[in-house]
Amino acid sequence: MRDSINTLGLTAYATTGLTVKTHALTVPRIGYVHSWQRTQDEGWVRAALDHYGVPYTYFADQKLRDGNLRAKYDVIIFPTVVEVQCSR
Repeated sequence: MRDSINTLGLTAYATTGLTVKTHALTVPRIGYVHSWQRTQDEGWVRAALDHYGVPYTYFADQKLRDGNLRAKYDVIIFPTVVEVQCSR
């Protein structure tokens, strides 16, 4: 750690005896909507979630019609699906 601190030109101080209040957290239930319209954008977000070990349920956009999503998920990620057109 000391080498990294010096290399980066930082100053660090060690502390001991700190006590802070904590509380239990639950992991949010994340639903990730799959669409065939912009798969590259979707893939980058999935790659980030996978890289950081974020748990999620991957499902097709047709499942949105089933309803009752609030009972299954706390968060729903819907990737960009609209193609942006630039005019000259």
